[in-house]
Amino acid sequence: SAAQVKDLAARIEAEQSPQIQQMNALLTEWGVPAPATTGGTSTTSGVGHGRLPGMVSGAGFDRAFLEMVIVHHQDAVDMAQIEMAQASNPTTRNLAQQIISADQAQISEMQTLLQVI
Repeated sequence: SAAQVKDLAARIEAEQSPQIQQMNALLTEWGVPAPATTGGTSTTSGVGHGRLPGMVSGAGFDRAFLEMVIVHHQDAVDMAQIEMAQASNPTTRNLAQQIISADQAQISEMQTLLQVI
C-alpha cells in the first residue's frame, strides 16, 4: 500500500543518513572532499512525482519509486561487496557490511511490496 511505501522510504532515509555521515567523516579524515549533494541525504530525498517518467501517481508512482530504489540499493550492495573484498581498513569494511545487510533486507522488502501493488 502507499502507506507501506512511505514508511519504507522514511526508514531508508533514517538508516542511510548515518551511513552517509560516516562516509563523509572518513573522506574528511583522508583529506578527500566530500561530493556535492543536490540537497538530499539519500535516494528518497527530493523524489517527487515530477521526477519519475510519465508524471505517474498513485500505485504507478509507488511501483516506479520502488523499482528505482531497488536498482540504487543493488548498486550500493555491489560496491560494498567490492569494498569488503579489497579493503584493509576495518572501519570501511564495517561500514560496507552495514550497507550490505541493510540494503539487502530493504531490497527484499521492496520486492515483496511490488508483488502487492
